[in-house]
Amino acid sequence: MYTAFRSVIDFQRIVECVCVMTITYVCRYIHIYIYTHIYIRTHTHTHTHTHTHTHTREQVARAVFLYCWFRKQWWLILPEPLQGACSELLLTSVSPPPSAVCGKPKHPVDQVQRIIGGSMDAKGSFPWQAKMISRHGLTTGATLISDQWLLTTAQNLFLNHSENATAKDIAPTLTLYVGKNQLVEIEKVVLHPERSVVDIGLIKLKQKVLVTEKVMPICLPSKDYVAPGRMGYVSGWGRNVNFRFTERLKYVMLPVADQEKCELHYEKSTVPEKKGAVSPVGVQPILNKHTFCAGLTKYEEDTCYGDAGSAFAVHDTEEDTWYAAGILSFDKSCAVAEYGVYVRATDLKDWVQETMAKN
Repeated sequence: MYTAFRSVIDFQRIVECVCVMTITYVCRYIHIYIYTHIYIRTHTHTHTHTHTHTHTREQVARAVFLYCWFRKQWWLILPEPLQGACSELLLTSVSPPPSAVCGKPKHPVDQVQRIIGGSMDAKGSFPWQAKMISRHGLTTGATLISDQWLLTTAQNLFLNHSENATAKDIAPTLTLYVGKNQLVEIEKVVLHPERSVVDIGLIKLKQKVLVTEKVMPICLPSKDYVAPGRMGYVSGWGRNVNFRFTERLKYVMLPVADQEKCELHYEKSTVPEKKGAVSPVGVQPILNKHTFCAGLTKYEEDTCYGDAGSAFAVHDTEEDTWYAAGILSFDKSCAVAEYGVYVRATDLKDWVQETMAKN
């Protein structure tokens, strides 16, 4: 008896479902049909009178989108004039174009981790990280900021080159990998006009990369995420505790340091006329208003030779987006000196956008 009663209920639910679906799709068809004809009339009629009614761009876009969605999902055949617009509109209406996606890793870092001694990136949490090899085989970092451009340091680009080398001399000597060892070709290198003060250069690829979960740019920030104590992640291919280049991408979480303490550590004083070269590693970083420092964690993990060019990545939890607050310039601390030094991304954004637009 229970089975028979349940069967009746199931049959009633099926009938109700069919009725609701039928009404829904009839209404959708009417809606789509109306907007389809708006589109057709707007695009096939030549308006010769000033009083002729025209439809807004939004109406046209909506018409095409509705048509494309409907045609993709169901079997009804609607007028042909809209077919050509479908694929492009679906890309822009249903999801943003790949080139517009940044800072949205599929597998973000989700815990405080303890690239000298850092953690292995087994999940692909840093899809913007690139590996650059100089002509004499030295490994350095680079950061993907669009589907065709990367940021790195000017010092990285000049490795094993004389100070007189030009961008045209440098570009052919570099080997660059994105994602999981995906080799990409370099079209050109653009150096910052004040590279002795702002240790930055741009790399343009010959072809745009396909943005996937393994290869994705990080966003450049519109606001300043640099504040003492703010935590950020730095990934890289630099030397490990054995002073060998790592074969696997590693990362470490580091806090932004107090700038005055960083200047005292490397330059003995914050007063310009009293400054001196006192770096514990014998090499002086570029320290100025365009830079910030990040200190060791309590586990004494740090960046090291080969990590420069990597991003100081911060997570904006409100936007659920990852931003490059800075680009690692001084990677020679190696747990001997207390701080790595980064170029502020907010100071780069205007130059980066202008350079990309011109090239």
